[in-house]
Amino acid sequence: MIVAGLVTPSGDLDEDSVVGWGPLAAGSYSSLPTTYVNQTQLTATVSASLIAAQGSANITVVNPDSTASNAASFTITQAPPTTVSGSIAHIASGGGWQSTLTFVNTGNASAQVQLSFFDDNGNALSLPFTVVPSSSNTTATTLTQTIAAGASLQVVTQSGSTTALVGSAHLSTTGSINGFTIFRYNPSGQEAVVPLETHNAGSYLIAFDNTNSLGTGVALANISTQAAAIPVVIRDDSGVQIATDTIHLAAQGHTSFMLAVNYGITQGKRGVIEFRTPALGQIAAVGLRANGSALTTLPVIEVGTAGTNSTAVQQLTQRLRLQVIR
Repeated sequence: MIVAGLVTPSGDLDEDSVVGWGPLAAGSYSSLPTTYVNQTQLTATVSASLIAAQGSANITVVNPDSTASNAASFTITQAPPTTVSGSIAHIASGGGWQSTLTFVNTGNASAQVQLSFFDDNGNALSLPFTVVPSSSNTTATTLTQTIAAGASLQVVTQSGSTTALVGSAHLSTTGSINGFTIFRYNPSGQEAVVPLETHNAGSYLIAFDNTNSLGTGVALANISTQAAAIPVVIRDDSGVQIATDTIHLAAQGHTSFMLAVNYGITQGKRGVIEFRTPALGQIAAVGLRANGSALTTLPVIEVGTAGTNSTAVQQLTQRLRLQVIR
């Protein structure tokens, strides 16, 4: 930002001049980290804490002899509410499958939620769903609702298609929302529950068992708006690495498969499959265990925290460029 029209008594800036930041009340300011550019220009760094709340501040230039320029008013606009994201790595609707998504507002104020559905290729996925308690029915790619403090919202999707529509769901909210999804295979009545993913772990581990009549299914979703190359490491139950791979997903893309089908080396074995979050990326994973017609959830073990986006961190500090006119 450029602020012009600050004039010091001497007319010029000194190499030791500093930029002052303070409330609108005259005579009260704190010195900002300042860099001298030339006789008419300084640059100063404003920390994120100084612009975290709505209000106004005075900007002045103070010379080494304590003489100060006139003040310029700087308006701090209110930042939008923090958006907290959650994800559901697998949604299935139709072909006998039904997904019931439940969300609970754990905060002390109403919160708006937006639920967006994406297909395997990261395109918007249109699904039929019923919203409870309103019992409204619609077909759409997104849903926006307000959940009162302490209240819950349920979204049920069950397509009449003989082929299952599959993908993932992303949740954005202005409040404190948690929840879970129930997968139900109606022909057998079997159900499995998966919690809403609200973290961004460095790795996601799923313990598998493909022995005897057991089978392991996994789903993986790319939450990022950038395409992702996701490293995969598979180990047997003694910890020996038996396979590696890279799964490529489109931005907001999704994949789901039976482990023994995609990785035949896991047939008849127990072990652990690890999905590693790409640099600057975000993923989510789901594991399901099948025993004949019986179905249950496999807990996903989260390890570490995904790498920090240094660019985003740097943007927490705003550089304010001041130009003083003689």
